[in-house]
Amino acid sequence: MISRFLRWVETEAPKGEVDELKASDHLEALRREDPELRDLSFDSISGAGPNGAIVHYRSSEKTNRKLEMNSIYLIDSGGQYLDGTTDITRTVVVGEPTDEQRDRFTRVLQGHIAVATAIFPKGTRGLSSTASRVGRCGKLAWTTPMALATASEASSRSTRGRSAFRPREAPRPAAMSR
Repeated sequence: MISRFLRWVETEAPKGEVDELKASDHLEALRREDPELRDLSFDSISGAGPNGAIVHYRSSEKTNRKLEMNSIYLIDSGGQYLDGTTDITRTVVVGEPTDEQRDRFTRVLQGHIAVATAIFPKGTRGLSSTASRVGRCGKLAWTTPMALATASEASSRSTRGRSAFRPREAPRPAAMSR
């Protein structure tokens, strides 16, 4: 369903008729085709251009923006199904990404890889702060407490009692292909 939605955005947004509200309505309609859907997990966050950078943004008739060519669109959506609850966030470029967008994408990906591959000391729990030191260079990487807690729990399970904080070398991802 998400892949069908993203394909729809890819083909319809460049025509200039898709806006934030139309996009979130379309995604909800796709979700509702699934007989196991019980309800949405939360109201979708559908943000085009600068609206996509507003935390917990809610599109309205007053703030609704079109998905413009070469701009960024964010969709955060979820459903409650018989077998579980989903929460998925996707950020896509409508059209062709700029060099700056490619650079930012690559940097965010590198940060995610660094946090995901960090080995935390046994017993480490999520932090109340939204920042954590990661990587051998000691640079500050920003993330959410939930993401840190999840990474911490996964790392604690995989460390098998090792207690030293030893971040792994993250592979250097190539920038998005052109």
